[in-house]
Amino acid sequence: VEFRYVTLVNDSSSNSGIAITGFSLGGAAIDGGSVDLTAGPVSTQVDLAALRVAATNRPVTGTTWNLQVSNLPPGSVLGIDVLGIGDPGFNDLSIIGLPGCGLRASLDSLDAYFPAGPTHAYSLAIPNDPLLLGFQVYSTSAMYVLPAPNAFGAITANGVQGTVGTL
Repeated sequence: VEFRYVTLVNDSSSNSGIAITGFSLGGAAIDGGSVDLTAGPVSTQVDLAALRVAATNRPVTGTTWNLQVSNLPPGSVLGIDVLGIGDPGFNDLSIIGLPGCGLRASLDSLDAYFPAGPTHAYSLAIPNDPLLLGFQVYSTSAMYVLPAPNAFGAITANGVQGTVGTL
């Protein structure tokens, strides 16, 4: 594609007169960040949202805590739901081949699944025991993807923290 402009004047009255050159898928497209177009060729990646875990309800005694993994990427091969009683606080697992990926739940319970669609739901039964009130539960998810996005071959999601309560 070739665009030709005879005259191009930056007469923007907003953003201090700064003009932006580029393209986007529009709508809810992810901001790819700034790129210096005068520095040479620019390479972009597919516009995909990050793997995400979210709780669909609160962890309450005598009920089930429901969670959902969304934004499963194309090429997802094997998913792992992680539930733990602690947050190890690893924000970057580059040392094991997962650059930019974190681990926000201890590996106390692992449940593997084969993805079938862009989302996956899982849950944790919370016993009806008043001794559990205030107990912290953490969850995250990992996904093995083809082609491998890194040396480890997987990506991880954000972490979710739940505090067991009552209705």
